[in-house]
Amino acid sequence: MKALQVPSSLFYELELIGLLVDAAVEAQNREVLQDYLAKVESLAQGLNNKLYLGIAHRGFAALLSLDGNFAAALERLNQAIESFTALDLAYQLGRSHAQRASVLAKLGRNEDAQQALHQALDYYEGLGATLAIEKARRMLDM
Repeated sequence: MKALQVPSSLFYELELIGLLVDAAVEAQNREVLQDYLAKVESLAQGLNNKLYLGIAHRGFAALLSLDGNFAAALERLNQAIESFTALDLAYQLGRSHAQRASVLAKLGRNEDAQQALHQALDYYEGLGATLAIEKARRMLDM
């Protein structure tokens, strides 16, 4: 059986743009998200890459949240969580739950937000991700 041949440049492009989008989510950079999200999602779907598909979902969630469309943002975050769960990526799951908590808080769903933050914290603590743990704890104290 011959291995599937996919131009490696597509993987490099996906990785580069995917990392840019992932950083833009953290920075809440609307311009970068608007410019690159569709490309990341398209490449991730074409290459069947669940990691970057999850990152695209989280990116769209950030953009939707910036636009005040919190219900759609939660839907995208649930899709991201589904992708990262399939890959068992604890850090990405922690980030997604923390972002979900932020959206839930904006909706006034404070108990749900606290629960999502505790889920994020559980993932971070399991990894010993010190900075993420501190950030999640600060969010819990708000």
